[in-house]
Amino acid sequence: MKNTQPQSVHRNASCRPVSTASARTGLLYWPDQILGPPPGLREISIVCWGLFITCFVLPLSFLIKSHLKAGPIGDFVYFYGDGRLANEYAATRLYDYALQLKIFDEIDPTRGTLYGPSPYPPFVALFFGLFARLPARIAYMSWILASLTFYTTGIVVIAREFFPGDRLRRSLILCFALAFPPFLFNTLVSGQLSSVAVCSIGVGIVYDRRAKPFQSGLALSLLAYKPTLLLVIFPMLLLSRKFRLISGLFTGASIL
Repeated sequence: MKNTQPQSVHRNASCRPVSTASARTGLLYWPDQILGPPPGLREISIVCWGLFITCFVLPLSFLIKSHLKAGPIGDFVYFYGDGRLANEYAATRLYDYALQLKIFDEIDPTRGTLYGPSPYPPFVALFFGLFARLPARIAYMSWILASLTFYTTGIVVIAREFFPGDRLRRSLILCFALAFPPFLFNTLVSGQLSSVAVCSIGVGIVYDRRAKPFQSGLALSLLAYKPTLLLVIFPMLLLSRKFRLISGLFTGASIL
């Protein structure tokens, strides 16, 4: 008796042709007969960066420009005001709420008395004392550039660690990270400090993976600018017995 199974399989396969592009992508069907070969990571990266510049960078530049024209400079008022306090008054008055209100109102009087107290540790005020030597708008733009540098550094070092030698994937990761709306509008434009945390944690993870726990702890000590960030990280380090990393964390925080 002849085995007709191969012919049946051949017949079924010819009845349902499968696109080679579909086989390559696995999940997505690409009409290669109409559009040609599916795009690679290089083409996707070019398109994503183009969309990022068109949909985010240009509107963001107009938003920052409107901020500067209107006068208010977002939450950066707090840090600029702390810097002025550190430069112009005794250290014992750093948390004088009445004095804080007076300085914040001088920087941006549009909010009136709606400012809350600034609770950041003294080294934050000392750091922003450098920015407070500049006019408020120039200091604001300078901090935007510094914040962008901190954030980009944290993303890039992590991407390099997990995708060594793969520039296209690293490029896409950076593109998507920069296009993250909470970073662009809640951190960058508003003048917040979250970019420092991204840099601190990114560098800390890289050092830890390279068996340099003390340096990792020093990098993580930058999170002391907002100690609540350590409420989850510190117990995790303690439970995993990363005592050298903890010693680096305490050393850095003590220096700060």
